[in-house]
Amino acid sequence: MDLVELRRKNVKWAIQQNPVSITIRRTEYTKTNREAIETKTTKGPYMVRLYRFRQGTIQDRLTTAGTSWSNETWGLLAEYTADIRAGPNVRDEFEVPGIGKFYVKAVYPHIINGQLAGIQAELEQIG
Repeated sequence: MDLVELRRKNVKWAIQQNPVSITIRRTEYTKTNREAIETKTTKGPYMVRLYRFRQGTIQDRLTTAGTSWSNETWGLLAEYTADIRAGPNVRDEFEVPGIGKFYVKAVYPHIINGQLAGIQAELEQIG
């Protein structure tokens, strides 16, 4: 077994210890000469593992629609086949019953010998 296969197997095992099924709602923004186009799609479902990675404080945010809060202490581990993205032109969101709503802040691919072996992501819990 090579290193890529071993890492993929380890990621799958870690997810199986506490799996959560998610379906991502993706919003992509494309800028044209005259306007910005918003495209919405759905990705998944994917089996992932959610985890808390540090103690954080809940932050209130004042928006035009009212007050919302966020808690930036969550992470996600997914297999290499998952299509999870983050960036200035894309916003991935999902909801987990009993835990809450999340959006993907950053994605960190696990690359070994030029091949994708797993995906780790920073999440922001929103409410």
